[in-house]
Amino acid sequence: MIDSLEAKFLKSNFSQEEKIVMMVILIAIMEADGIIDPGEVAYLDEMVKLFGMTDETMDFLSEADYNQYAEYFRRFDCQKKTMAIELFKGMAISDGYEDPRELSIIESLG
Repeated sequence: MIDSLEAKFLKSNFSQEEKIVMMVILIAIMEADGIIDPGEVAYLDEMVKLFGMTDETMDFLSEADYNQYAEYFRRFDCQKKTMAIELFKGMAISDGYEDPRELSIIESLG
């Protein structure tokens, strides 16, 4: 899913706060169509490991206010936003189908 160069970039160029913002958005994309696919769970698990998220953090994030975090995301610099959007697209296709509701979330962040 994520190659080693991308992983290195993600680990080193995003603050912990920015990683949390991206995780909230990834969860929203995963839940957008009302179906949690095993491919989406695997993709999220990969991001959890890559970003070093704890179970406690993930429990908190599952209840987070998406709109608040989306607003914070819109203030990311261009390079970070571009890379994050690629991750979001990866989540949207991780179940083998680009659901319009998932894509709508991503488009709203641009």
